[in-house]
Parts: sequence; C-alpha cells; structure tokens
Amino acid sequence: MNILALNLSKSKQLLSIFLGILAAGFSLNVQAQESDILRRTYQQVIESYPRNLEDARRQGNRANEAQILVGAALGYQYLGEYQQALQLFRDALAIAKSIGDKGLISQVFSGMGSTYSKLGDYQGINFFEEQLKQARSGGDRLIIGIALKSLGLAYLSLPNYQKSINYYEEYLLMVRESKDPMEEIQILGLLSSAYGAAGQTQKQIAILEQYLVVCKQLDNIALRVSFQTYALFSLSAAYELLGDTTKAIAYQEEAIQFSQKSQDSSQIVLAMQQLALLYGRLGNSEKLISILEQAVALAQKINNEFSLATALDYLSHAYAVAGNYTKSIDLQKQSLSLYQAFNQKTKTDGSISEIWGLANLARQQLKIGQLVEAENNLKTAIRLSKKILDEQILPNSNLFAMTRDELNLNIREVTLDIYRTLQQILVATNRINEALEVAEIGRARAFVDLLRTNLSVDPKSQQTSPPLTLEQMRQIAKEQNSTLVQYSVIYNDNVSTWVKIGKKRSYETTLYIWVIQPTGTVTFRSVNLQPLWQQIRDVEGSTSLLSLFVLNARSSIFIRGRGVPTQDKPEKSSTEESSGNTRRKYEKLQELYKFLIQPIADLLPTDPKQRVTFIPQESLFLVPFAALQDSNGKYLIEKHTILTAPSIQVLDLTHKQRQKLRLATAENRQIQNKNSLIVGNPIMPFLPQKGDLAPVQLSSLPGSEQEAKAIASLLKAQPLIGAQATENAVRQQIGNAQIIHLATHGLLDNLMGFQSSLAFTPDRKDDGFLTAREILNLKLKAELVVLSACDTGRGRISGDGVIGLSRSFVAAGAPSVIVSLWKVPDEPTAELMLSFYQNLQQTNDKAQALRQAMLATMAKYPTPRDWAAFTLIGEAE
Repeated sequence: MNILALNLSKSKQLLSIFLGILAAGFSLNVQAQESDILRRTYQQVIESYPRNLEDARRQGNRANEAQILVGAALGYQYLGEYQQALQLFRDALAIAKSIGDKGLISQVFSGMGSTYSKLGDYQGINFFEEQLKQARSGGDRLIIGIALKSLGLAYLSLPNYQKSINYYEEYLLMVRESKDPMEEIQILGLLSSAYGAAGQTQKQIAILEQYLVVCKQLDNIALRVSFQTYALFSLSAAYELLGDTTKAIAYQEEAIQFSQKSQDSSQIVLAMQQLALLYGRLGNSEKLISILEQAVALAQKINNEFSLATALDYLSHAYAVAGNYTKSIDLQKQSLSLYQAFNQKTKTDGSISEIWGLANLARQQLKIGQLVEAENNLKTAIRLSKKILDEQILPNSNLFAMTRDELNLNIREVTLDIYRTLQQILVATNRINEALEVAEIGRARAFVDLLRTNLSVDPKSQQTSPPLTLEQMRQIAKEQNSTLVQYSVIYNDNVSTWVKIGKKRSYETTLYIWVIQPTGTVTFRSVNLQPLWQQIRDVEGSTSLLSLFVLNARSSIFIRGRGVPTQDKPEKSSTEESSGNTRRKYEKLQELYKFLIQPIADLLPTDPKQRVTFIPQESLFLVPFAALQDSNGKYLIEKHTILTAPSIQVLDLTHKQRQKLRLATAENRQIQNKNSLIVGNPIMPFLPQKGDLAPVQLSSLPGSEQEAKAIASLLKAQPLIGAQATENAVRQQIGNAQIIHLATHGLLDNLMGFQSSLAFTPDRKDDGFLTAREILNLKLKAELVVLSACDTGRGRISGDGVIGLSRSFVAAGAPSVIVSLWKVPDEPTAELMLSFYQNLQQTNDKAQALRQAMLATMAKYPTPRDWAAFTLIGEAE
C-alpha cells in the first residue's frame, strides 16, 4: 500500500511520512532480524573494535579507523550506553574532519544527532547548532554545509518548517556555488518537502520546477528520468492540494510517460494508481476502477508480487467505496495472499502491509455480515501487530532518532481502526463487555507503557503492558470511588480515505458509551450521531465532523487568551440569573450535552460531591465537560464533581503512583506544610516568527504574578517571580516539590505535541521554553501539578490521548495534573486558582476543590470561558 497517498490531513500526512521513513530505515537495519540476534551482533562489534582499531592505526588507514569507531558507537547506542557512544562518535568526527571525508562526516553527524536525541536534545538540534556556530567561526565551509543540511532535516522533523526552509535555502546557495547537480537535486527535493509541509504550495511548485531544470544536467539517463518522474509526481500532488485536479492529472500522466521511458514497470504501476485516485476524487468512479485494473494487469505481466499486491489493494478499496463489497473482498483476499507470500520469501514474520490487508478485508466482511470471518481477521491483525511491535520494533528502538515512546506511539496510531472495527462486531453480536475491553486496549497503550517504565511500576518489564480485564476495570472504579464514563467514536466506514469518489467521506455515525459505577455495575449505551452529521454535512475536507461540532461549541463561549484583560464588567451573578428564568443558555453546549450526557444521565450519581471520570476519545478531549448544559441551562459541574483521564489503565497507574509517593513522603495532610514550587509572570522569552520577521516577546501577565504571590502566601512558600523564574531555576526546584503551580504562558503544538511548552525567564543557557519532550525527562515527586496557563491540556490528539504537557507531567511522576482547554483569561483565572487552594486546605479532594472554585468563580464571572477551562487529570485525592 502506498502510504504516501494524496489528500491527507496534516496529521495523517505527517504520520505517513513517519511510517515511510521508518519502513525504509527499518528494512535496512533490522528486517527479518530478531532483536536478540541484533544485540549479540552489536556486542560482538563492541568486543572486537579495540583489536580492529589497533590494526587500522597500524596500517595508517584513517578512514577505516573512523568507520570502526562509528560501528562501535552504533553498538553502544543500540545497547543504551549513550555517553560511551558519543565519545566514540567524537573521536570518529575528529578523524573524518582531518581527512575531509564529507560522506563520513555526514554519517557521524547523523549518529551523534540520533544519540543526543535519546538524551533529550530533540533530533540533535542543539548539537547541530553548536557545530554550525563553530564552523562559521572557523570558516569551515565543509562542516557549515553538513550542519545546515542536518539542521534542515532536524527542524523539518520537529516540526519547525520555517527554520528548516531557512537552513535549506542557505545550503542551496552553497551547493550552487560548488556546481554539484546531484547534491542540488537532493537539497531541492528536501526544500520542496519543507515548503509543502509548511503549506506554501506555490513556493513548493517553484522549487520543483527548478528541480526539473537541474535534472537535465545529469549525464546518467536512468537517474535523470527517475528524478524527473519524482518531480512530476510531486507537482501533481501540489496542484491537487491547490484544488487544480486538471493540472494534477496532466502532471501525473506526464509522470507515467517518464516512467515508461525508464522501463521501470513497478514505478509505472505506482503512477497509474495515483492517476486513478485523482479521477476518483473528481467523482469518476469508472475511470478510477478502469485505470486500477490496468495497473493490476501490468503488475501481473511483469510478475512483480509486491506491485501486484498493492495494485489489488487499491482496486479493492475502490470497489469498496463504490459499494461492491463482494468484489472488494475477493480482490483483498488476493492481495493479502501475495503480501503473505512475499513475507515468507523475505523471511519476515508479518508486516504492516499484511496487517492493513487483514484489517481492510475485515471491514468489507463486516459490511456484508460476515461477522465471524471479520472477527478472526481482526484478531489475527492485532496478534501480528503486537508481535511486530514487541519483538521487532521496540527492542530495536535505539536504532532510530526518536525515543522509544515516540516510536511506540506512532506505530500504534496505525492500528486504531482495527480496534474500532472489532468493537462494532462485538456490539453487533451483543458481547458488550468484550467490546469495552477492546475499546480500552485500543487507547493510550503507548502512554501506559511509558508510565510503567517511568514510574517503575514493573521495573523488570521492558515489554508492553498487558491489557485490563473487565474485573480489573470494575476494581479501578471502586478504588477511584468514581463513576467511569468511557466514550468510543464509530465511523460509517473505516476504509482509508485515500481512495475516494467525489465528495464521499468517512463520518461519525455512532457513539459507544460505557458507564462503570463504583459498585461494579457496567452499563452500555449507543448514541446515534446522524443528526449531528445532517447539521454539518455540507462541510468539505478531511476534518472530522465531530471535531467541527466540538469546536463550534467552544467558539460559542467566546474563548479568548491569558493576558487579555476582561473588557466588560462582570455579568449578572449566577444567583441573579438563576432566580428567574434568565440564566444564559448556550445552544451548542446544550447540543453537546444531548449527545454526550443525556443518554447516560440516569446512570450518573445524584450527589454532586460524588465523582465522575470522563474518558474521551479523539476531539472529545477538547470538550469542556464542566460547562455542558442541560435543557434547563444547568451546568454539569453544578451536578457532578468531574475528572478526566486518557484511559482506565492510566487511572490505575496514577493511583499506584499516588500510593507510592505518599509512602515515600509519609503523607502530610496539612497542605500548607508541603514543599511547593510556585511560579508567576516570568520575564517572558521571545517567540520566533515566520520568515525574516523579528522574534516577538510574549506579553507580561500581571494577573499571574498576583496569583502566584497569593497562593505562595497561602502555602507558606517563596514564589519565583519575574527574573527569578528562569527555566534553570524551575528545573532545579521542580524535582523536590510536592506541589507545583506554574502561572505563565502556555504554547500549543497541536501538530506533534512534544513541542507544547511553558514560558519562563530565559538566560544564557536556556531559551525559556520548557517543552513537553523535556518534561518527560524530569523525575517528579509532586502529588499535584497545576498548569495555570493557556492550552496546557491541549496538544496533538491521537489514539493515545492528548500528546502534550499534561501527558508529560503525568509520565514524569505527577498523579494529579490540572490543565486548561483554551487560552484562559487573566483575572478570572487568578481568582479561580486562589479559591482552589483555599478549598484544598479544607479537603483532601482535589476534584471537589476545583469544583467549588469553579462555582465560586461562576458567581462573579458567569460566562463559561472564564471558569470552565480547567480539568483535573488523574487522581482526586
């Protein structure tokens, strides 16, 4: 299957790019190798390298000497001995520089960047920046060029597209001076990718046209044709993004002509598949299927098993979208058989292609009622995906320039629809409790694995965590003394949207809701979302309809930002509004209540002090549950004490972490005697802007300063204010604090999540932005973290929950984290936070203290934007 398919949303596009890079690197390094074999191989390399190094030095072979050092460094990196790896890389780099071997220097740079990434330097950016600085100072053009290229790729992965573009542009000028067409073609390809990822499609097109011109300078005809074909593919994709499908088709047809010149039949098959998809998006199903059938015939003629498998895969999807499920199933079975045969030949125990083939086959079987067959195929797909992840990918995670957690998270993202489809089958066959277990398995698995490792729940276990049983879920509800509400979003068709006819799209049809009460009673409700779809069915694009519905509800309460003063006087108090029938009603919040709460309202506790823990999915993580209104205008927070969590198993692990912390600190019930880190209104850092625009300093937050001082007085602590609130000072104190309260700016990264950050005072060492990725490397003893800043509960929404600040603080050891769902206003937030701590002194229940603070703030600031942004993740006590 071509995972770099066209017309994907930004997040799906990034996931596809990640999988493409992973597939290429993984096949080169560890395909068909068991992790223990690879480990033994690297151990042998390490054991033999001193002897080999001595031989190379005796022979005076400097290049060989450096290669031996690099091999040993890679061995140490694989085994997790990063400092030893870095020292060997440094030795190799010194030799590579001394002999001016550009390829070897690039190889060492790549290895060092990967190793530094494991130590928290994302993609080795700080290392590359330092190398560039030294090279500029010494005028070393060779190192300058290599560093610029490395930084371009690192910032593209971050993602910081503008910085990536800036470095690539500078490197391009150097390459053109050296008149190296091959290197120029490579950098133009990277630069076009950066412009494309940044959404600057016209500039991407201009770069690709330059790429075509440079291709003509190549003497090697085969290479020239291959590169020209790539450029035409890319131009076709760019014009499709601009909505010019006619031009996209013209370039794709030209790409086919070039592929025919190269006589690379597998490339011709690929080009035909992409051309067929373009006709499909124009609504021409006949042309879509006709061209794909031609691609199948060509793949059969050249006897290329893998090309034939992918061509049949595409054709199967096309017939499925056209509604011919019988034909689709037959084609998918043929494709799957070829994938499996290919795996046997290459001695690969399962592959992502085979997993997708099984999942797609099951989806079509579900459509025509072949439920037993569909269930078996899905369970096989799950077994294979677990085997590949546990035995091939995760044990070899040190081969990649990312953490084990990021690798785990991205790979699991691929299998989400498998669990969703299996839930549908289990519900259809009235196995509701099994469906709940599957719903739980399909969410936050990477987060659970990360927590087990970071929190030392099972320090000996390096494998992924076993899923929860129904009985364990019941026990967790009892331990939490909370009613657990788990949501699962079901779509009309889980078939990948890269095969499309006209404006047909996937959309949410059903919401599964399970309610687990502290007594152990489990109740299931199914909610029809068709009315929602009918309201916004005319919306085009790949955005989820449920996402639009949630965003509309959020917009309806006029969300604004921290640091923006309240422009009007407080509205009428809640008491005055409630005394008559004058309380303001928010239609969109009431509609959300109708879908999310009303179907289960009879199952929720009647005592408002009793807890309800919501476990959302996808865009439901953005829902301000506290502000949802019933038909009488009563807010949910007035009826219930509310918490949230990414999964039931995460709740179990935060509970264990809370118990562990309290045993270690001999729990002190008097909160004011606990060691606290309170930060407010740092001297704000400068935020980089796009292009050549000068950085802009974040605005001061005087309200957060008053908030921090008042809370510090209450907790008998010394706050870090202004110049004192440096990132370094926060790092030094944060590991010993039992209560952490950070009142500052929060910056949102909703693309990848790991660059979401908190702003502190910058100094010579730190830029002032503490990122989610950096927080993951902290070791916290805090029972409570409060992020009194904008958007701290948001980030990249994935099957693992929200990837951002909240996830990082929980993973770093905090069992209770309070975060915000939007840009919170300054004055109301300061009052709400002070009220929260005052209430917390009267009770050990953080959830109840937050509820009372919300109610108190609501009385003065009735608009939900002013009091409903915060949510408690994890433990109430």
